Amino acid sequence: NKELKLLNSQIEQSRAILKSKNAAWYPNITLNSNKFPAYTTGTDSNNLNSDTSSKQLSIGINTNFEWGIIKPERRLEIKIAAEELENSQLSYESRIKELYLEVLRIYHRIQASNEEIKVAKKSIDISQLSLEEAKNKLIAGIGNKLEVLEAQTQLERAQINLVQKQGDLKKNENSLANLLNLPAEINIKKEDVKNIRYLWPHSKDDSLVAAFKNRLDLKIKEKNISLNEKKGLSVLSKKKPNLNLFNQLSLSSSRGETNVNNPNFDNTKESLLNTTGINFSWNLFDGGLIKQNYLSIKEKDKELMEEFLLNKSTIKNNLFDSLINLDIAKDNIIFSFNQLNSAEETLKISLKRMEAGLTTQREIVNIQGDVSEAEKNFINSITEYNISLAELERISFLKKIDICQTSQKEISNQNEDFYFFIVKNNFNSSCED
Repeated sequence: NKELKLLNSQIEQSRAILKSKNAAWYPNITLNSNKFPAYTTGTDSNNLNSDTSSKQLSIGINTNFEWGIIKPERRLEIKIAAEELENSQLSYESRIKELYLEVLRIYHRIQASNEEIKVAKKSIDISQLSLEEAKNKLIAGIGNKLEVLEAQTQLERAQINLVQKQGDLKKNENSLANLLNLPAEINIKKEDVKNIRYLWPHSKDDSLVAAFKNRLDLKIKEKNISLNEKKGLSVLSKKKPNLNLFNQLSLSSSRGETNVNNPNFDNTKESLLNTTGINFSWNLFDGGLIKQNYLSIKEKDKELMEEFLLNKSTIKNNLFDSLINLDIAKDNIIFSFNQLNSAEETLKISLKRMEAGLTTQREIVNIQGDVSEAEKNFINSITEYNISLAELERISFLKKIDICQTSQKEISNQNEDFYFFIVKNNFNSSCED
């Protein structure tokens, strides 16, 4: 994923900044020269004294050594850089989990689209059969043109639905390919959408406590508050004195003379100067610059705390919504399954009644619509159930349980009825694989 590559680059940037701050513990050594070499010529005319002239070739080099003995902001800057690196790493991990949830959402919708395409094709088969029956009855003189038109309309409606579902599948596959930064043409293994294998065993309170404890985005917000406090202390440290140990070494050599009556170019001169000491600096007055910068950072604390509380509120709301959606999905799975069974049984009876000439084509068309709606509701309910489970795992960092690896005694009361429904209707058939 492209976004993860960007976040990984930010981690490396933060790591380099931390190393640069750690470098403040080491001494600085610089080498410089403004005579490397330098050739000086010239004359100086004087009305009261003799004129002088200069002719000299010189070379010189300076070495400066400086080591900060006392630098109050140094430790704070290193701690700030270290926490910013941790934040970058947490952001990377958090985004991975967000992307994983997005992938799961699209993946489940792809599986739902595959199943809906199967349903749409089955609806086309039934519609074609109904159309043939209507045409045969018209030819035999026991039907009418209206029934043929109704059957034709239903067939076209089913074909339009198939085209729509195939388009939805392609769009979902494109979204997944884009998210994973893969080639546009990808193949997703088809799975049995009607298989239900997982349950959410955790209570609302346990899920919320785990979310507040484990969420990486909350840890980032907490670190931001800590970082801001350290930045404030770093600003205040600029009012404290600094002490530096230094050593300056100057070495020079020259040939020739300057400012003499008759410069002798053969005259040579060498010099060596070494100075060691401690320099001192203390900001006694700055017009209130440091104070106002500190007050600005302290005011930022309020903003960061409100962001933290807002994030907690959002997490709580998302968690409760996902739990509600999970309960809705469980109920909808049961109701839509019963709806589907009733609609399919009604369709079978109506088809037999149509063969016997006891019902109209309009009734078949209506019942076909009921079956398609029930199939769609059932598939969507299971899809939303699986998506809600994925969302709860992402929000709380807790794990769902596998029905295949859990005994009946371990099923909580909140899942007992749903568990028996799954087992009774063999929706856990994958456990046999």
